[in-house]
Amino acid sequence: MNKPLLSLALILAFASLCFAQNSFVSPDLKGLKKVYVDTGLDTESRKDIIKNLEQSSLGFEIVDHIESAEILLGFGTGKVIERLTRKLEGFSIQDPSSRTAEGIVIAHVGGEDRFVLQFSSAPESGGPAGLFKDKPITNFMREFVRVYKKANDLE
Repeated sequence: MNKPLLSLALILAFASLCFAQNSFVSPDLKGLKKVYVDTGLDTESRKDIIKNLEQSSLGFEIVDHIESAEILLGFGTGKVIERLTRKLEGFSIQDPSSRTAEGIVIAHVGGEDRFVLQFSSAPESGGPAGLFKDKPITNFMREFVRVYKKANDLE
């Protein structure tokens, strides 16, 4: 195999790993609107998530206290995800000190927290020909909105 083809194959393999998502259409999101956003100390990411929620025109209400939330959105490094998933039985992240941007969606239904979506993406790299032009947070929110719409029969 010549070098350009091998390079392309490696780039595509890397891209599929970087944008790997673990999600399914969860009926647990149906009708939920109150969202708590946890990005740790990263206030810019929090602003980006809230902006994406507002632009989705799906009527989300941002709440300031986790106890008031129906949907928990966490985005950041492994430490943020670890904090939100501590109480989910059988859920673990690879490495809480990881620099990989990770996102998670948890639905709070009937007094229980239920896993809905896990997202993992390498930090923005620019890549060849703009392959990675969207920020990981943009890709995470795009995936969340897609899953939410599907669960609420809006797609």
